[in-house]
Amino acid sequence: MYPTLAPPVVSVDCNYVGANADTVEKAVTIPLEEAINGVEGMRYISSSSTNSGTSSIATTFKTGYDLDIAAVDVQNRVASVQGRLPAAVNATASASPRLPTTLSLAPASIPSTAATRLSSSLTTLMFM
Repeated sequence: MYPTLAPPVVSVDCNYVGANADTVEKAVTIPLEEAINGVEGMRYISSSSTNSGTSSIATTFKTGYDLDIAAVDVQNRVASVQGRLPAAVNATASASPRLPTTLSLAPASIPSTAATRLSSSLTTLMFM
């Protein structure tokens, strides 16, 4: 069995229909961040608020931390503040391990010898 290398991430996504980024930030994102911040096992938190009324918060946990426990902990923190959010806000939470970034290349634009070396190098990096 291979060790878990990707840190678990729990995402909370909310929609506040008709709100701009500033309103979403003040009414949704900040209260949720304050509630989630400090949850056990957390490494860092990042968020964004958009003019389309979307708030996205990603909480990254220590590598090896149980993803199910992290998801329940974040869900409990979100539930504790949900009554203070505007009634029009719909929130969903999801948990997932962080996936490695994928690099896509157009093989036709790279000479075949360079493409072979690049492919070999990328494979080596992925398994280091």
